[in-house]
Amino acid sequence: MPYAVSTNAAFAMEHPQTAPNERLQQAAAQRILILDGAMGTMIQRLGLDEAAFRGPEFAAHFRELKGCNDLLSITRADAIVAIHHAYLDAGADILSTNTFNANRISLSDYGLSDHVRQINLAAVQCARRAVEEYRVALGGTAALGCVQPSRGTAALGCAAAGQPGAAAPRAPAQPGGGPMRPEGG
Repeated sequence: MPYAVSTNAAFAMEHPQTAPNERLQQAAAQRILILDGAMGTMIQRLGLDEAAFRGPEFAAHFRELKGCNDLLSITRADAIVAIHHAYLDAGADILSTNTFNANRISLSDYGLSDHVRQINLAAVQCARRAVEEYRVALGGTAALGCVQPSRGTAALGCAAAGQPGAAAPRAPAQPGGGPMRPEGG
């Protein structure tokens, strides 16, 4: 399962040299950690059209792309980061990357098999960006890999990790409006 992890601020400040996976394990030993919610549901609520899924990057692509939620990490990164922000605002400690179908088998339905790495890296970057923008308030972050089921029986994985960088303050907002909130939030 993919994670971008925002760790407990107090723990991270007390133990800044602790590796991210160790901080996650120690935080989980101290309290219940909250996993974000359904990325696909939040994307559907945006009501995006074909042009939004294509973006300028895939404007001339030969197949319809509406419904390829994973591609939005490239074409509408702002929307994916805003969804991550909404879950962090709601109290999530762990963010799942937008990579539910970001594997060669599933992306072949959209003619995007050759873009698996690009899509997965963009999804991890979106989650990292959201977590890093919270870094000032939360004290520490980590990005771990991802493994999701395909539409068949095979499962593929990806991994990306980087050192947290300096964070800039941000205003949690959905594209074109006010704050995004997960359902029920």
